[in-house]
Amino acid sequence: MSVQNIPPSGHVQTLSSVLSSVDVEPLADVRVEAFRRPAIERRRHLRSHVSPRPIGRVYAIRVALTTAPLLVADVLAVSVSALMALLLTPATISAGAVGDPLRLLLALTAGVLAVNLALGLYPGTGVSPVPELRLTTISVAVLTAAFMLGSLVRGSAGHLQLTLVSFGVWCALALPLSRSLVRSVVSKTRWWREPILVLGDCEAAEQTAAYFASKPTLGLRPVAVSVEGGRITSNYPEDPAEFSDDLASLRLFAERHNVFWAAIPLPENPSPKLNHLAIGCANLFPHLLLIRGTLDLPSLWTGATECGGMLGIQIGKSLLLPGPRSVKRILDATLGVLLSIASVPLIALIAVAIKLTSSGPVFYTQTRIGKGRQPFRMWKFRTMVVDADRVLHRHLEADPRLREEWDRDQKLRMDPRVTKIGSLLRRTSLDELPQLWNVLRGDMSLVGPRPVPEPEIPRYGDRFGLYLNVMPGMTGLWQVSGRNGLAFEERVRLCSYYVQNWSPWLDLHILARTAKVVVRGNGAY
Repeated sequence: MSVQNIPPSGHVQTLSSVLSSVDVEPLADVRVEAFRRPAIERRRHLRSHVSPRPIGRVYAIRVALTTAPLLVADVLAVSVSALMALLLTPATISAGAVGDPLRLLLALTAGVLAVNLALGLYPGTGVSPVPELRLTTISVAVLTAAFMLGSLVRGSAGHLQLTLVSFGVWCALALPLSRSLVRSVVSKTRWWREPILVLGDCEAAEQTAAYFASKPTLGLRPVAVSVEGGRITSNYPEDPAEFSDDLASLRLFAERHNVFWAAIPLPENPSPKLNHLAIGCANLFPHLLLIRGTLDLPSLWTGATECGGMLGIQIGKSLLLPGPRSVKRILDATLGVLLSIASVPLIALIAVAIKLTSSGPVFYTQTRIGKGRQPFRMWKFRTMVVDADRVLHRHLEADPRLREEWDRDQKLRMDPRVTKIGSLLRRTSLDELPQLWNVLRGDMSLVGPRPVPEPEIPRYGDRFGLYLNVMPGMTGLWQVSGRNGLAFEERVRLCSYYVQNWSPWLDLHILARTAKVVVRGNGAY
């Protein structure tokens, strides 16, 4: 299981999966058998079968504290969106179409909060950014449609409908942005993140805990983790450094520190002890995550379904459907045209700078492998000297460390071939602007796996087939997850994750993160 900037590929199963995936001894038989045992055996039995844990006032307070910052973020987003909509449509106010603007603001705010609550956006713990983007967009669309329908029924002036449409557009942008900013701020505090107990196999538990620790905006803070020999390590100084993983000890720990979340990474063949532990934790924790990280299957758009008393996992694969593929192409064409028009002055300026600082052509093309293994010529601004291959060969022969770095990453942090203006273009990713032409031609997408040259195909192994399912992209998970700071194997994993979990919401999330990465120049060289 990897612990990079995206969730590891796998499934998070609900509580019902625990109760349906193992054979449970009937409770009546358990009680009868328990009383037949000697006293010492009976005590051991009671320690391993705990009664359901009561949850009360402390849990309600914890949920309220977790929800409050997101409520504030949503109220601010609605207020700003309503203000922008009214300012851009002043005829609405002058015509008296909205009546009392304050009353309209209160109605919109109450509507957004109610729909967000119905969609499960509160308290928001454990919700990753891509599903949150989807749910907030649905919330705004439902609310805007409801208000517009109400205005049409009442026969309100057309100015009001225009204002509502403007509000919907602004709010669809402001709501996820405000939530992201607030999560970034409050995730640095101790009180907002829910403590979570991570149980199971030592290595898998440590990786899961590391993932939660590396993604504080999810709102989960590991406080105890499984170690070898059925023992647990606690992060609380007042606790023993280690304690047993029997259910009685876990209950004592959970009640002492008000822990309401637990996670158990499950291997392909869970041991009877792990099954028993999962069933017991269902009585102790109101939120239990069962994590399967061994299957190379989609994890974002999965859902549970009932199959005759057994749990079924329904896996959606959007890229196999013609509708979502069409949406992706329309998004590429629309944004590609707009970005190309806006970039014309910048492209001209960069072209002049390249010609003035080094000899050779302005643009550089290289053959890459596209969707369906179709080769295409990818365009970039030239960032290297003209005789780049000869310069590279000479330096690799002279420096074994450079050779090792090149063999590992197919990149050099201090590349002797790169010109001064080329270094700036790479750091800001402006060298890739000409690829907008590839997007308009249909060779590439705005978002997708990084284009692969022919020599790199063997390094993809069995996952190269996934790469061939989509068009390569100008930006993608690799670019927003560390870029050249990541090993090639991690780049391949990110490519596979993207293809398996693609949706328009994932593309929009990556595009939003790309802007921040480009400004900061993270991982670019």
